[in-house]
Amino acid sequence: MDLLLSAHADDVAYSIGGLLLKGYCHEPKLVTVFQKSIYAPYSVESGSSEAVICNIRYAEDIAYANKLGLQHEGIGLKDVTLRGYTNLDTIFTVTDYRQDPDAEASIQAIQSFLNTQTGVTRLWVPLGIGNHIDHIILQKAVLLWSATSSLEKIFYEDVPYTGFEELSTIETWVQQTLGAAELEMIDICQHLEEKLQNLQLYSSQVSSEDLERVKFHAQRIVAGTAVERIWRQKT
Repeated sequence: MDLLLSAHADDVAYSIGGLLLKGYCHEPKLVTVFQKSIYAPYSVESGSSEAVICNIRYAEDIAYANKLGLQHEGIGLKDVTLRGYTNLDTIFTVTDYRQDPDAEASIQAIQSFLNTQTGVTRLWVPLGIGNHIDHIILQKAVLLWSATSSLEKIFYEDVPYTGFEELSTIETWVQQTLGAAELEMIDICQHLEEKLQNLQLYSSQVSSEDLERVKFHAQRIVAGTAVERIWRQKT
């Protein structure tokens, strides 16, 4: 089984939605980590209660999982909008993840969840490109976790944040995060349009500008096609 860790509803769809359409994963299970939120900027319910927003985001996750035939589970942690970050710009500027007041508890919860999972052969994890604190906490939870069984860890690029970075900056980030790592580029040219269509299932969170950023990053890496990139940490 491939266990796909998504920091929020939409991150897996953004980052590896093409390779999922291509059938790259075996028995994929989508796991949304930071499920609780009050962030739904493009919903008519924007500004509503936490319960309303969480229900909207959960429904979008389920719609996406059903569309792609994924199992789905959530860990139910609070995202940055419920952890005291009053200025959303600051979620990208935390220099040490341990400064987050819930970092330790979140990491413990993620690792405890991973310890309950059986039959997992590949674990998919965000690289943390863009430095979103939730993505960093999830990435650290996996890097600091002692797996109870042998499995392959695959790190994916955090789209659309990658679209704001130079390719050389991304490569430097990967080296600093994983050390030596093997890169694989997966051609999704035939699946790019469907990937973009599927992202619109997350209508409360995804804008037309976001979709353009997804397309830009996919098409700039190899001329004439579209790709998604994944990285394997060398042991």
